[in-house]
Amino acid sequence: MKFCDYLHGMGDRYRRVVVKSQEPDRDVTEEHQAMYDAALARDGRRAGEVLHQHIERTGQAVLGLMRAREAQAAPGGDAR
Repeated sequence: MKFCDYLHGMGDRYRRVVVKSQEPDRDVTEEHQAMYDAALARDGRRAGEVLHQHIERTGQAVLGLMRAREAQAAPGGDAR
C-alpha cells in the first residue's frame, strides 16, 4: 500500500504540472466517465482498456512537457 501511495503522489504531482502548463488536448472528464461506466457495468476488459489509455495519454503529456522544459533549459534554448 505504501508503494501505491507513493505512485499516486508522484502521478498527482506531475498531473498538476501538466494541467497548469497547457490547455488540455482531450476531454478528461469524458475519460473518467468512461472508466466509471465500465466499472459500474462490471466490464473489466473495457475498464482496463479505458484506464490504460487514460494513463498512457497522461504519461505522454507529462513526458512532452518535461522534454519541452529540458529543451528550454539547454544551452541555446529559450529559458524563460
